[in-house]
Amino acid sequence: MQKELVTKKIDRRTTYTQSIIKKALIQMLHEMPIEKITVAGICRIAEINRGTFYIHYQNPYDLLKKMEEEYAAKMVEDIRQLIQLMMAKKDYRPLGMSMHHINVTDDIHRFLLTHNPSSSNIMQQMRREVEPFVKANMMEYYGFSEEKAQIAFELLYAGSQAVDIYLLKKNASPGEVDRMIAIMDDIIENGLGK
Repeated sequence: MQKELVTKKIDRRTTYTQSIIKKALIQMLHEMPIEKITVAGICRIAEINRGTFYIHYQNPYDLLKKMEEEYAAKMVEDIRQLIQLMMAKKDYRPLGMSMHHINVTDDIHRFLLTHNPSSSNIMQQMRREVEPFVKANMMEYYGFSEEKAQIAFELLYAGSQAVDIYLLKKNASPGEVDRMIAIMDDIIENGLGK
């Protein structure tokens, strides 16, 4: 029992420390490129010493890479859960899908998708996860041929990605995100002319 309590306390401390380090990096990335960011600068903003930084990360590039990996893993897991939910409900409308997993209040995730050049790696990872499901369900739900499903997927995925980034850049509230999803679902179901 005592050992379990100590482990939880350490885990909370580690989580907190990593969180303030990440926030410090994001703050600096708003002001300068990663090439100009130093461990000393991150430590100054996070109010930690360099030794604490090096317990968790090798350098600013390692920190950014780990942040991207964590974010991509979370998004992929969220997409998998959403796909399972859609399959259970037999609701295959694909366009609003990517927006359901965005945490519009999280500055780290917002930054990674809107300011970070390597965010395309994150988006490609999400695409690999969702593309087979969406195309298969377009063929089943809408009766599309494989080619038509591929073209529709490309159009919907690129559009959904652009809307995601638009909402993140404008710091959309959860209500605004829900409203955009409803609009996109209406367009999917009824077309542009209605």
